[in-house]
Amino acid sequence: MPRTPPPIQYEQRLLVYADVLGWSNLVMESENEEPKRSLIAQAVHWWRYPQGLYRIPGIAQETRCHFTLASDSIFASVPAESEYFRDLVIQVSSVLLRLLRKGIYVRGSIVAGSLLHDREVVVGPAVVTAVGLERSTCYPRIAIHESVFRCLVADDEWVYRGADGVPTLDYIRFGRIGDDRGVATDAREILKTIERKIAVDAPDARLLEKHQWMKAYLEHLAMLAEPATIS
Repeated sequence: MPRTPPPIQYEQRLLVYADVLGWSNLVMESENEEPKRSLIAQAVHWWRYPQGLYRIPGIAQETRCHFTLASDSIFASVPAESEYFRDLVIQVSSVLLRLLRKGIYVRGSIVAGSLLHDREVVVGPAVVTAVGLERSTCYPRIAIHESVFRCLVADDEWVYRGADGVPTLDYIRFGRIGDDRGVATDAREILKTIERKIAVDAPDARLLEKHQWMKAYLEHLAMLAEPATIS
């Protein structure tokens, strides 16, 4: 008779959940289009090997940081301690920035909560909360749940708030941490792509709404390296 497994032991973790928008169409079209297969390969590689993360003391040795990629869904988590969280945010942001440079939007969330996440499985109330928050936001952003602010000391340097005031991961800036001029350059270049998307997708109200949100975010970042005006 099979043994009954013991109850799941959750731990308190910070979870980043991201859903790659348009991924299903990209995958279906890739069957007959090699450039799209190459793009998928790049994206998978970035998530498998986030630059520098496994060289961070305390994460690599203890295998406390976990990534799970399942088709268009990405889960990344660390213990609910601020010393790990900043490193995770920087690495996830660098991947999201690379995707955006390719014109790929990502929508998701960051939560703190009960979670079991290892090399084989990710499950727990934190997943339910993260997926629910992601589905409730229509914009291509990583919304931050209130549980994160209860867990960590407030730090606005990694938070962007748009017109609706929702706290969002400032992933373009964190993808190039400490390089505001580089951030502004990236933002201006990506903005050109978004403006072309707006022109093409203008008849589609849902797509236009996403593009307009991203445009406002990019315009905010493009001003970071602007010289101060002397009155």
